Amino acid sequence: MALRMKNFPAGRPGVLLPIDDRKAAALGISMYTASRPRVLAAQRAAHSLVSKVGARALPGRAQEWRPPCSSDEWQELVRQWRDALGGFDRFAAYQRRQTDRGGLTLLLVNRGEPLAVVKLRTEEEPLAREQTMLDMLAVAGTTTFRTPSPRGMGRVAGDLHWSAQSAVFTAPHAPELDPPDALFDELERCLTEEPPTDDGFALAHNDLTPWNLRRDRNGHRWLFDWEDAAPAPVGADRVYFAVAAHALAGRPVPHGLSRDAITFWSDRIAGRSLTAPGDRELAAGMERALKMAQAMTGPVG
Repeated sequence: MALRMKNFPAGRPGVLLPIDDRKAAALGISMYTASRPRVLAAQRAAHSLVSKVGARALPGRAQEWRPPCSSDEWQELVRQWRDALGGFDRFAAYQRRQTDRGGLTLLLVNRGEPLAVVKLRTEEEPLAREQTMLDMLAVAGTTTFRTPSPRGMGRVAGDLHWSAQSAVFTAPHAPELDPPDALFDELERCLTEEPPTDDGFALAHNDLTPWNLRRDRNGHRWLFDWEDAAPAPVGADRVYFAVAAHALAGRPVPHGLSRDAITFWSDRIAGRSLTAPGDRELAAGMERALKMAQAMTGPVG
């Protein structure tokens, strides 16, 4: 199966939009987690344009999209999604631009309404971890942020796995750059069922950034992308968000961040293999922010 789709933003990895359904294409644009003011403005303008006249009006040429699997596997995936989630007639597709993070994310659409977000991966563990986290947070009933609802999992041929969650955005959304301390406090309470281990590690989101903490048009905060949840030094989420917000938007690096968490992220970011110039620039900014945070913790002992 091949579909003609338009890419947003044009000329770089992003969201592939159906050109034959303006409502589905507009919902697809809402998948994109724009964080810089220039890109946010472009996203809002594109959403308005596509909502009125469709994705054909976007710059760039249409391209042919094919499923990342055999025809039989794709047909089985579609059958499973319809059985588990309901019927759908269109979808938009997002591929992560990091070369070390493969996979595909689809927004399933039925008659112009979002049905579910489906992640397709070759590894089951991250998807299962995310479903577990979403289940746990749904029970916790958080007040400073919201999370999507888990919608189930499945697999095809043993090596292609999917998981589904509720679709929460119907319009462009903005990064949360100044979350209250209460959000981090509540998150740590929800994730810490037992005291930290002897090495000071506790469960953390591990990718808490302005591109994963979003405000919708009603002002609600949403925290998503839980595939990387794992033990980390206590305070790791606070540190990672602080240095990401500094690198992205110049937010001040706060005093009193965890020294162990600073070292943890310094080692992890330094070990990443990044090819896109924008990704390298962002990582360099985060490394500078980590050095600032380290200097503000004072001398050891």
